[in-house]
Amino acid sequence: MEAQRIYPVHARCNYELGKIAWRQGNMIRQKHTLLKAKDLDGLRFRAPEKMNEFISELCKTYSEVYLVDTKSAFEDQSPHRCIGGELILEHVHPNLKGYAIMSDAFYEAMKREKLVEVPTEDEMTFAQ
Repeated sequence: MEAQRIYPVHARCNYELGKIAWRQGNMIRQKHTLLKAKDLDGLRFRAPEKMNEFISELCKTYSEVYLVDTKSAFEDQSPHRCIGGELILEHVHPNLKGYAIMSDAFYEAMKREKLVEVPTEDEMTFAQ
């Protein structure tokens, strides 16, 4: 915590604090510090959380733009809603299960928006 107080904008510091919080069972702090570490990372291989907020607002503004909330889908399938190695290969790309979750999120969004119609007898859910 002292490191965080001295230099709160260091990605590695936040990452390590997130791991400590995980071991202590403090999942709220763990998620907060890991998300902060991602946003502070100098190697911009993932968009900051503000980008997700911006995309969500665009989808609310334009009726022809549909949000497929893959982040929530991944969180729903992750321990303590913290996306990690069980679904992601190397910080960015999904593994096989991650791609299955992502494809299901797109499929469900297309059905919800009535962009596709699938007869119930031909449908297979993600759980199946």
